[in-house]
Amino acid sequence: MFRFHYVLLPALALVFLVIYQLCLAKLYLSQGLAPVNINIDFWLIFLATMFVILAIFPSRIERPSDLFVFFYVLICVLWGSVLWGGTGIVKLDLQPLFFTIAIMPVFVLISVRSVLTRNIRNFVSPIVLASPSWLPMILTILLIIGGLTAMMTVGTGAFDWHEMYARRIEGRNLYEGQILAGYVTNIATNGILPILAFVAANRRLHTLLGIGVTFVIMMFFLLGLKSPAINFIVLGGLGFCFRHPFLRKNLVPFLLSVVLLVYIGALLEFLSLRTTYFADYLVRRISMDQPQSQSYYFDFWLNRDALESILTNSYQVFSDTTYKIGYLYLNNAQNNANANTFIYKLANNGLISYIGSMFIVTFILIIIDVFFEKTKRVEFFAIAGLFSILVTEQSWTTALLSSGIAPCLIMIMLFSFSPGDNSVPTNRI
Repeated sequence: MFRFHYVLLPALALVFLVIYQLCLAKLYLSQGLAPVNINIDFWLIFLATMFVILAIFPSRIERPSDLFVFFYVLICVLWGSVLWGGTGIVKLDLQPLFFTIAIMPVFVLISVRSVLTRNIRNFVSPIVLASPSWLPMILTILLIIGGLTAMMTVGTGAFDWHEMYARRIEGRNLYEGQILAGYVTNIATNGILPILAFVAANRRLHTLLGIGVTFVIMMFFLLGLKSPAINFIVLGGLGFCFRHPFLRKNLVPFLLSVVLLVYIGALLEFLSLRTTYFADYLVRRISMDQPQSQSYYFDFWLNRDALESILTNSYQVFSDTTYKIGYLYLNNAQNNANANTFIYKLANNGLISYIGSMFIVTFILIIIDVFFEKTKRVEFFAIAGLFSILVTEQSWTTALLSSGIAPCLIMIMLFSFSPGDNSVPTNRI
């Protein structure tokens, strides 16, 4: 059977390359980006990396952990096949190591998934409390609490697009010392909102979708956040697809086709109107930020001792490696330069932490697989998809706790009881 991603993935990478070469490289020249040198070495690396990507990419989404492979490859690996030289940091001789570090988490998951699932299946079972019909109401209440907390903490805001980064920094300062408010807002924004979007779209709960849209607008008004809108649309779209058997069966080619159409639209916008709205705010967010930041973290890992010496001599104090990267490579000590959890652990704590994070993330995904296998609740696809998206831009510990993956997983588990379904072997409280 023909697998559409064999065509769609290379097409995506090449359309992105054209967008990058024509407009993004020029827009972000001040950040050290430059057009990619397209020569015979480039094409050989592109073909080799694309062969590996196509070999491990899922043709169908059959279990929740497949969404990790889908999102992680799409966000953190695919673009590295064409943009690895964009910052000038990853040289030709280092590209194989750079690519290996990026794709290794997928190989670890695929290699141990079947064995671990068989062993864990007999020891892990979701503890259910009540019917799934309660889940939307609980999620809505928690989202409202998060919204009210943000309003009381920040107070006021603005819809000025050009001032959103200033509002973000100001909001960060307002949350200093208010740990509980910060956790409540983050969990509502990064965890509850997207899961509610999935559930509402999957169950046709239009009122709850409206509440979610209101929350997205409010978070942009208060804190200048764009990521809630992206996660809301992605998880809501997933919920819609899982409602329709045809779309669920063909989820991989459908989602890739949607992304490709968006990229083609961004390219046509630039060619016809000479504006870069979609290229800058959509294509860059999905495709350029990760290979750019990954190259910085990769270089920091390779040259850690020398760079730490520079930081010491500068008398700068940083709360996290993300700010060190922002200072060293983007000349901005306030820039929180995020990257995926694996290369962050590599740069921050070394090779052992990198390896450990791969196995921990794999274990979490397998637990979600087992929960789905035993309950057949599609919401476990939502939690796996959201977790996969979050670990592409933050530490797995942050995703679990601060971003709300752990409490959302617990809620979905508790509200998975299907009355009269004796085939579901779960423990009920």
